[in-house]
Amino acid sequence: MKAPHCTIILPTYNRAAALPRAISSVMAQNEQDFELIIIDDGSTDNTREWLATLDDARIRVVRSEHNQGPSAARNIGINMAAAPMLAFLDSDDIYCKERLSVPLAIFERDPDVICILSSALKEDKHGNTTAVRLPNVKLASGAFEWAMICDLVGVESTSISVRTEHGRKVG
Repeated sequence: MKAPHCTIILPTYNRAAALPRAISSVMAQNEQDFELIIIDDGSTDNTREWLATLDDARIRVVRSEHNQGPSAARNIGINMAAAPMLAFLDSDDIYCKERLSVPLAIFERDPDVICILSSALKEDKHGNTTAVRLPNVKLASGAFEWAMICDLVGVESTSISVRTEHGRKVG
């Protein structure tokens, strides 16, 4: 069986109400060659029951018996990933329709690129939306690490795409 182009890792904890919107945004991608790994991080609401209704071969659901937090849940997904590229989605976020195809094209064009940070739309509790645009720059490994340590680039997990081999090394 051929590996998908991309693995999307979606940790969730007690977000049954938000999950349909998040998962719908994945299913609406213009890049359809993906696997979606959903890690139910010990939810106590009806998340487990709702996830059991999903019927798509591209979706795998893993249940953690107790809540470990989103980072531990993401690491479970990283270790399960079959694709050469990882993308992340928080269960209260949604993807724009080209969220997967744009980074995949960049990774294919430039084998030296390890990680891509995507721009995002932020919505506040009143429904107001603000575009957060990241500059289109390519940083060498050391410069990227420095920018991240100095918090020069605001990063949401939903904005990160990374080559799987490097994501596993970082953990």
